[in-house]
Amino acid sequence: MKGKSKLVCKLKIFVYGLKQSPKIWYHIFDTYVLSLGFECSKSNYCVYYKTDGDRFLFIALYVDNMLFNGKGKGIISKLKSQLVVKFEMKDIGELNTFLGWKLEEIE
Repeated sequence: MKGKSKLVCKLKIFVYGLKQSPKIWYHIFDTYVLSLGFECSKSNYCVYYKTDGDRFLFIALYVDNMLFNGKGKGIISKLKSQLVVKFEMKDIGELNTFLGWKLEEIE
């Protein structure tokens, strides 16, 4: 490019690619989920739960994937709408396998 050999591109660094990115991402997620009224499990810091009478909701976090489990009308949909405000998310549908385990619904 003629006349532009001395120009420099400024790189905008985001969380991805940094050595501390998993820690930073977890801190952002943890802070936000706790602000929504969830509690962190004392036995596993990647599991969050929230109860309200007979309604309950669990979030299991694995790297940057989330697994939701809940009982109560619309409770998971409401959680998704709250999380999409803060995080870029994609719903990949119902769970069939998790960490190599085949899962089936028990009635």
